[in-house]
Amino acid sequence: MPNPEKNAADWLAWSLQFLLGIVAGVIVGAVLIFRTRVGFSMQAGSLAAFFCGGSLVGGALASYYGDRLWLGHSTRVIAPNSFRHSSASRMASMVTGSAGAALVVGPS
Repeated sequence: MPNPEKNAADWLAWSLQFLLGIVAGVIVGAVLIFRTRVGFSMQAGSLAAFFCGGSLVGGALASYYGDRLWLGHSTRVIAPNSFRHSSASRMASMVTGSAGAALVVGPS
C-alpha cells in the first residue's frame, strides 16, 4: 500500500524558502535598478510592478530549488536538506514564477 506521507509536500519548508526568496528578489531588483553603472532606466509607475515581479520570481526559485539555490556548489561538502515536493508545490512555484516574470517584463 502506498504511503501518502511520502508524496506529500513539506509546505512549511516551501513557505519559508519562498519568504526568503521574496526578500532576495527585492534586493536583487533594487540592485538592478538603482546601480548607476549597470542599472537601466524605468518609468516611475513601473517600479512597484517590477519589485513585485522580482520578489515573486525570487520566491518561486527559492521554493522550487530550496537549499540547492543558496548552497550552490558547496553541496559536495554540505549535503542540502531537500524538502519533499508534490505536484501541487511544484506547480505553485512555477505559476508564481511565471506571474512574477510577467510582471517584470510586462510594464516597460
